[in-house]
Formats: sequence, C-alpha cells, structure tokens
Amino acid sequence: MATRIMLDSTGPADVVQLEHLNVLPPAAGEVWLEHSQVRELTHGQGVDVASQHAAVALYR
Repeated sequence: MATRIMLDSTGPADVVQLEHLNVLPPAAGEVWLEHSQVRELTHGQGVDVASQHAAVALYR
C-alpha cells in the first residue's frame, strides 16, 4: 500500500486516498517517490505506509 498525494501549488499536499500501487507502473503524469522524499514534501510529517518499500504517486 502507498499513499497517493494530490499536489496543489497553492498550498500543502493533500492526502486523497490509500491504494495498492505495486500492481501497475506509474500512470502518465505520476511520479513515485521514496519515503524520505515524501517526508520532505510533507514538512517532516511523513505518511503512513504499510511497507518501507511503498512508493508514492504524485500528480503534478
């Protein structure tokens, strides 16, 4: 499981839903980040992930 985050250029990232992302490759427009990068995006708060190998799909 990974946390899918919707990026908003006018404010902080909003967590919109949890879903399995290990079945399909990233869709067009998505970028997968390591957990440490997610921590930077969320200003040190990080995200709740079910596995340390989870990736995060970010929409730009």
